[in-house]
Amino acid sequence: MPIGSTFYPHLIIGIIAVIIMTIIIIILIHSYFKSRNSSTLIFASYFALANFWAIGSTFYPIFEPRIAAYSFAVVAITSSYLGFYALFLFLEIINYDKINMPRAIFFACAVSWTIVLMIINPFYSYLRLEDIQNFGYLTRPSTLFSIIQAIILLGIGLEYIITAYRVRKVAVTSAQKDQAIWFIVGAVFGVFGNIIASIVRMIIFFPALMLLVSGISVALQGMAYVKDPDVAFVLPFEVESLMVINASGINLFTKIFDPSKKLDEGLISGMISGIRAFMEEAFGIKSQMKEIIFGDHHILLDLRESMGAFIVSNTSSGTLKIALNKFTDFFESEFSNYLEGSVEMSVFKPADEAVEKYFGFLPGGWKSQ
Repeated sequence: MPIGSTFYPHLIIGIIAVIIMTIIIIILIHSYFKSRNSSTLIFASYFALANFWAIGSTFYPIFEPRIAAYSFAVVAITSSYLGFYALFLFLEIINYDKINMPRAIFFACAVSWTIVLMIINPFYSYLRLEDIQNFGYLTRPSTLFSIIQAIILLGIGLEYIITAYRVRKVAVTSAQKDQAIWFIVGAVFGVFGNIIASIVRMIIFFPALMLLVSGISVALQGMAYVKDPDVAFVLPFEVESLMVINASGINLFTKIFDPSKKLDEGLISGMISGIRAFMEEAFGIKSQMKEIIFGDHHILLDLRESMGAFIVSNTSSGTLKIALNKFTDFFESEFSNYLEGSVEMSVFKPADEAVEKYFGFLPGGWKSQ
């Protein structure tokens, strides 16, 4: 289809949005290779899918034949919904020990339903494709489409905003506080801006409005990452300390994340050793204990034959468990010759670098200690 003059503003806005999202994706991938945090990769996939939506939304109006334009538009919209679902999974992983299945099923059904309706109902009531003079093809969502879209945006967007607010409450450094603010502003602008944009598009001709809103939203969120990618994943929970003990219960290594929390290292390591010995004596179970809960304190454990590591936190989280497992793998491999007998504690000093590598996403000023 020949390019009309009214298509050029749409093209320029679309290209800008694609460039912004691409920059954020590169920053996130760089952060992933530094931390190897799986939640980072899931978050990056959200931006990657959103970027594909931006590319598709920019260029489908000039595709020919008509069915090709509609198909490309559907693929682009589908990628955006899958991106929102990836964002939902990211929020669940960093916030909770397990993904909430009722929420996961609800959003999966909403996303699947709108994708199926787009595929089986082309050119009809659910998502129409109109030929706009001097522009090209343009999708027109039905009321039902807009309602389902608003439910997905509001549901996942509000969880994002709540997460950012919780991050703001536990943030310690100015960089972390600024980052949380940008998270909130960007998410609020993206969620409510796109809902308003979808309504405005029904009234006036502004095909690039959602591209513009999404580009600004991502740019606002990107401000946090560009400033300091290393603290881009401060999480809405508090971790007090990390400890490593050998099979005899002797404390080998301790890292304090929150200096305001005074812990008796010997008492805690002794308690873990005692419980471990009891489990082995009473039930013949070795190294199977994964978590202990005392009131509002969660002790996450990774116990091996020759040593064990555990962290004290105010909640349980899959992200914390993954980081603990990777750190324990490192410690067991790196210091295998120093896990028994009398050892100078300075031998374990290199473990500090491993803590920053695997737990670098945690909030607080502990990195400078």
